[in-house]
Amino acid sequence: MTQDCLIPLCGCLVVLAGDSPIVATQALLVDDVQFRRTTSSPLDIGHMTIAVNFSDLATMGAVPVALFVRLLLPRRGR
Repeated sequence: MTQDCLIPLCGCLVVLAGDSPIVATQALLVDDVQFRRTTSSPLDIGHMTIAVNFSDLATMGAVPVALFVRLLLPRRGR
């Protein structure tokens, strides 16, 4: 099986494998850049992260079927 990978402008990874391409994305949101922990609840941050990633998928015409989460937390006391 031959596979080709494409990375379009939205930052999605497209793997062409047969008749069903697989599209993946993993936008990482950073505290004090895209949101502030001091004014955003964990629920708000989670919703924003999902919305950003699903928006990237929609840009490619893909339908979400799974969600992977990357979480970076500050050290204690910071």
